[in-house]
Amino acid sequence: MSSTQNRNVSIFVDYIPAELKENLTWEIVYYVKNPLTGKLVRKRNRVFHNAKLRELEILK
Repeated sequence: MSSTQNRNVSIFVDYIPAELKENLTWEIVYYVKNPLTGKLVRKRNRVFHNAKLRELEILK
């Protein structure tokens, strides 16, 4: 057996990719790792309705 087969593989997740939530208010929701606690924290950015449609299509 080689030394690479004996290693335990750990996967670290520092973020979860952004999603566009199209409800009454549009929001971009994503998760990032808080360096102090080591836990994932949800972040939300609102997309205002007066934004150009072309800019919103880039996010999808």
